[in-house]
Amino acid sequence: MKDVMNYSLDQLDGKQLNTCDLQSGLIERCESARRKKLKDLSASEIRTLIGQAISLQYIVPLGLHYLETDLLYSGNLYTGDLLVSILDVPSEFWLNNPHLNNRLVEILISVEEIYQTLSGEVIPKIPSFTFMKV
Repeated sequence: MKDVMNYSLDQLDGKQLNTCDLQSGLIERCESARRKKLKDLSASEIRTLIGQAISLQYIVPLGLHYLETDLLYSGNLYTGDLLVSILDVPSEFWLNNPHLNNRLVEILISVEEIYQTLSGEVIPKIPSFTFMKV
């Protein structure tokens, strides 16, 4: 993956988005992200590209990298939005990319472990805490 990080999606795919004459904020964000080097893409741009199923073979590994660092990484919509976008990637992609599927499964195992800890140990204790006058 290191060797592709200095290229843009336009360079890697050898094409540009076919956007017709329509312009919208979403199309402009996708076009702008496609022109950036992969190493310069933000989590928000990665989430947007994944959500639009653009160049998933290059973008999903970047998203997985963010999630391996922080399971609930935010792509600027809400906490965990990057994970939700990745979970919406079509199953055909995962079938064709088992190594990426396995990375996602490892992430999901961690999510499950955290959920069990939160639901069993943390959430039951929350009601005993409230704001105090300082």
